[in-house]
Formats: sequence, structure tokens, C-alpha cells
Amino acid sequence: MSVPDGLIHHWVGGAFIPNATLQRVLDVANAYDSYNRIYKEVIASKLVTRDGDESRVLIRLKASEAGIGAVLDIHTTVRYFRPTHRLVYSITSADQIREVENAGEPGERLLPAGRDSGYLWRTNSFTRFTEHDTGVYVEMETLALSRRFPSLLGWLIEPIARRLGRKSIERSLEEFIAAVRSPAIATTPAQALCLTTPSRQ
Repeated sequence: MSVPDGLIHHWVGGAFIPNATLQRVLDVANAYDSYNRIYKEVIASKLVTRDGDESRVLIRLKASEAGIGAVLDIHTTVRYFRPTHRLVYSITSADQIREVENAGEPGERLLPAGRDSGYLWRTNSFTRFTEHDTGVYVEMETLALSRRFPSLLGWLIEPIARRLGRKSIERSLEEFIAAVRSPAIATTPAQALCLTTPSRQ
């Protein structure tokens, strides 16, 4: 879709995880403090607060492609819903995205919102987990807004930004599946979702 001075990136990816259980998949998805061990782009992450099926999470990630990239601090709100005992979906909304200048160095600072490189201004993601008899199907969908880059550089940067979005969702699925299968990614079920199946009317 065309928007003034911006680019909208919309990607959907799906995968089936054989022999996985819905509970194991949800435990890994909620292991926010371990995201830096699950996803290569995540430098650090932490669960800020949890209230039932709603969590606030801070993630620092580094996204790069062809030598172009940025370090971002992303404050998100994640909400979970369970329409049936075999289907769970989450909606993740970015409350604030700030680019980090000189990340990890003594002069590190957050750039003012809207006054950065514009690689990522807003993002929402939707994830669905469907349990079958032989495993769990996972579908990830992302919608992201980035700045339209200056005309002199747009021919170079815009294709890179689009490839970055596609590669990001592909990598996220691959890394998530690997974490589900890995016993090294330990989770605490007691801190997982407090979902209840809706009563039948």
C-alpha cells in the first residue's frame, strides 16, 4: 500500500512443527528473557510486566542487510487470546520504537522518536498457534512502517529494506522452531499463559 513519505511492509510466514505440543510452543513464545538466545537479531530482552494474558516487553535488536542497519529499542505490548482449546493467537503492538546511537559504547543514546534513520517507525505482529494431532502449526504475520528513503538513495535502500523484512520473518520462524525443539531453551510453565478455555454457551 502507498502512504505519504512511508513504506508499508507486510509479510506472512507459516510452518508446521511435528511432535510439538501447544503448551511447549507457548512456553517458548513467552520466554521473553531468553529471546537473545532464541533470535540472532535480538541483543537483549526482558519481561517488564505481566498481567494475566497481557505482557509488556522491551527488546533491543540489531537489524542489518548489505552493510545497512540500525540498533533499535522496541517497547511492545503482547496480548494472548484462546478461541478454542487448540487455537491460540497473539497480537503484538509496538508502543515505542527508538533507534540507539553508538549502542553498547560509553556515548550510547536514544535518538528522538521520529528523528532517526526511519528503518522502523511502527510495527504490529499477529501470531497463530494451532495444535493438531501430530504437531503445531505456527503462522506469523507482520505489518511494519518505515520511512520512504531520499530519492538519491531510495533505489539502493528500499529493496534492501524489503529484503530485510522478508528475511526477518523467515529467520524468526526457523529460530523459533529450533528453540521449540531444543531442550537448552528452558521455560517456566508457571510463568506461561494464564489462559482459560471459554465456557460453552
